Amino acid sequence: MHTDHAVLTGSSHTAAATACQDYCLAGSAEGVAWAVVADGCSSGGASDLGARVWALAARRVLIRAAGELLPAYELQRRVLERAEPLLANLSTEDGFSTLGVLQSDGALVRCCLFGDGVVIARHRDGGLSVWSVEYSANAPFYLQYLRDPALETAYDEQYRDQLRNCVRTRLDANGGVLGSDVCAQSSQAPAWELTLDVKRQDLDAVFVCSDGLGTTKEGLEATAAAVAAVKNSTGEFVRRRVAKLARDWLKAGGMPTDDLAVAGIWLDREPGDE
Repeated sequence: MHTDHAVLTGSSHTAAATACQDYCLAGSAEGVAWAVVADGCSSGGASDLGARVWALAARRVLIRAAGELLPAYELQRRVLERAEPLLANLSTEDGFSTLGVLQSDGALVRCCLFGDGVVIARHRDGGLSVWSVEYSANAPFYLQYLRDPALETAYDEQYRDQLRNCVRTRLDANGGVLGSDVCAQSSQAPAWELTLDVKRQDLDAVFVCSDGLGTTKEGLEATAAAVAAVKNSTGEFVRRRVAKLARDWLKAGGMPTDDLAVAGIWLDREPGDE
C-alpha cells in the first residue's frame, strides 16, 4: 500500500491573511496504512495549532498500534491520552478541531470521523462511493469537548436537537450521480465509523478529506471525482493530483473558499487479486 497527503489554503483565509487551519498526514506501520486529516474551527482560537496536535497525536497512536485496526472508541481513547500533554499548553478554543482517520490492512478499511468530513472510496471500475458527514446546525462535535465535562454538557444542551447527517453518493466512472441516501444520527455520538471490505467492494484507493472539499464552484461530488482521479501511486500521488487541481482552479478563479486537506491510501490491488 502507498500513502500520501496534501493541503491547500482556502481563498477566504488567503484573502484575510490568516493561517491555514487544516492539517494532514499519511503513512504506514507494521502492515497497516493510515491517513489523517484535521480541520481547525474557523471561529476558535489558534485552531491551526490544535489541528496539528490532534493529527500528530493520531499519527503516534497509529504507529504504536502494532498492526491493529483500531475501532473508533479505542482510537478516541488513545488519541485523547496522547494529545493531553500538548493541549494542556493551549487555550480551550485552540483545541477545537475535527479529526478524520483511515486505517487499512489491505483487506479492510476502517474510517472514523470525529466531527465533519468526507470519505471517498474508489472502485476499480472507476466509480466512487462518497460519504459526506455534516451537522444540521453546523456545530460538529470536537474531541476537545471530551477533555472538559462542563464543555461537553454545554454542547449537549445547546445542540441536543442537532442531527449528524451522513450523505452517501454513488458516482459512475464519468462522475455522474447514480444515487444517494442519507443516514441521520444524534450529533452527540462522538464518532462516525464505517468499515469497508476491499475485495467485496472492489476498491483500489480511499481518501479522507476535510469539508473544504465542498466549497469549490464545482461542488462536492464533482470535486470528489476530481480528487480521486489519480493515475498511479508513484511518489506523491495525492500532492501531485491536488497541485494539478489547484493550478486549474487558479486559472478558472475558483479555488475552494475553505481550506482543503486530503490524505489517501492506494490499496495495491491488481485485476484478479483474490
